[in-house]
Amino acid sequence: MRLTVHFQRPLFLCMPTLAQIYESKGLDYWLLDHDRRFNTLKHYCFYDLFEPYFFEGEFDAILVDPPFSNISIPQLGRTITI
Repeated sequence: MRLTVHFQRPLFLCMPTLAQIYESKGLDYWLLDHDRRFNTLKHYCFYDLFEPYFFEGEFDAILVDPPFSNISIPQLGRTITI
């Protein structure tokens, strides 16, 4: 959390815990995650790392903590650069 305070509106890719903290503090964020259990969060968007799409939301940083057991680093790189 301390590393994110420098950003006005971070995009959390597969980081629902930080999104929940941001929401509880009333801070701006985006959460892109495959887990629909987090669809109650105000700024949640369903996102499949294996079928990425261009996300048009405004953000000033991308913070990533992917499930490395499910995706390779090259695939993650392609996902982020879409």
